[in-house]
Amino acid sequence: MKNELLAKYILGEANTKEGQRVEEWLGESEDHQREFRQLKRRIELGSKRYKYGVFAPRQAIQKVKFPAKTHYLRILPVAASIIVLIFGVLWFWNKSSLQETVLLSRTGETKVFYLPDSSRVMLSGDSRLTYNAQFGKTNRELSLRGEAFFQVKRDTSKPFIVETSLIQVEVLGTSFQVIAQKLQAEVAVEKGRVKVTTQDKKQESILETGMSVKYGKKDRKF
Repeated sequence: MKNELLAKYILGEANTKEGQRVEEWLGESEDHQREFRQLKRRIELGSKRYKYGVFAPRQAIQKVKFPAKTHYLRILPVAASIIVLIFGVLWFWNKSSLQETVLLSRTGETKVFYLPDSSRVMLSGDSRLTYNAQFGKTNRELSLRGEAFFQVKRDTSKPFIVETSLIQVEVLGTSFQVIAQKLQAEVAVEKGRVKVTTQDKKQESILETGMSVKYGKKDRKF
């Protein structure tokens, strides 16, 4: 499903047919639902950064003061150019903020990567780690499918959040392992302290050095 259509649905701009397409797509799998939640979170983050809210061209035109009727036709193209320029800047910013980086490791191999915030991650087996262009700048949120060991650089202003289809793991600075499978997720802490929360937000567990927790899709408990 294209991000443009999902964004229209999130912003309430999709028509009935487009809305049905998105809802059918969401019902196909949990992976689709997780992808939708991640896109929605990025859009919400973007709206918070743009503190004046959604740009409204009608309001912008109303704020333009025309000194006299004789100059109206001369000034109008300038106002229109400004509006087009602002739209262009917002479009470019939105497009760049939605770009994703995908880190992969294949079956039987282990790969080490350094993230933009200098945190270290080791991917094992058939694993996939995804984060957007704002990682390390406005957030430290990423999505994992498979197995990864993280050594997180401490940053109290931006919690390090790992999303899986079943759980969410939040830390400030620590070393821990996450195994994210379709039916089960597991977190083990080597050093530090982490908070593990189910995606439905109904359960959470605080883990410290040497502790681990498992969560199964079937029994839905830690």
